[in-house]
Amino acid sequence: MRCLPLLAAAFCFVLSAQEHPDFTGTWKLNIDESDFAGLTSPKSRTDVIEQSGNTLRQSVKEMDAGHLRTSELHYELDGSTTQNTIEGNPVQSTAKWDVSDLVIHSVTHAADDDVAIDDRWVMSLDKTKFTIRRHFEGRGLQWDQALVEYRQQ
Repeated sequence: MRCLPLLAAAFCFVLSAQEHPDFTGTWKLNIDESDFAGLTSPKSRTDVIEQSGNTLRQSVKEMDAGHLRTSELHYELDGSTTQNTIEGNPVQSTAKWDVSDLVIHSVTHAADDDVAIDDRWVMSLDKTKFTIRRHFEGRGLQWDQALVEYRQQ
């Protein structure tokens, strides 16, 4: 019984050390492992992420139907609102930690309606893969996607 408090303290220490994973690196989308909710998948996608302190910068290059789409995104990881632009549309986002998951809530205005995008970034234990669990809601529709990305060496 004496060991229980010591084990609990050790467990809490391990959890706090893993609380905020570092997403810094170059990541490639695995199309076969991803779920696009019946929508057309991109031909390729590469994310370059730089995370430092409470700031995360994400550069996305996605090839789709012969067109290269690029986005430069910035998030403050303390829940502050940030303003980004995706394909000419303003997007307001908040990003914060939910234990070891990064949760990003974004809203944009498209086709006379607001579209909400909720992302949950989940890092694998070995830090070689992360999954973006994405929920879209807007224009009277809802759908979920899962984007699986692998760290590049």
